[in-house]
Amino acid sequence: MKDQTEFYQERIAAAQRAITEAVLMNVRKQAILARDRWIELARQHTHNLLEGEKVRTAKLARDAERELAAAAFGS
Repeated sequence: MKDQTEFYQERIAAAQRAITEAVLMNVRKQAILARDRWIELARQHTHNLLEGEKVRTAKLARDAERELAAAAFGS
């Protein structure tokens, strides 16, 4: 009886280790996916900032051209 109990205890311990390993692998996978998502969001944010800066620069250039034309026309 003791041998059979020991046999099942070993199998149960092995199953628990397998479950723990699977959980850790899943956590690791989720961490990698979260990191990749963070990198993508950071890239998108940087892209949007640069695009916004381009729009502001173009507006400033148009305003400057308008002011220059108005000054030349007014002279």
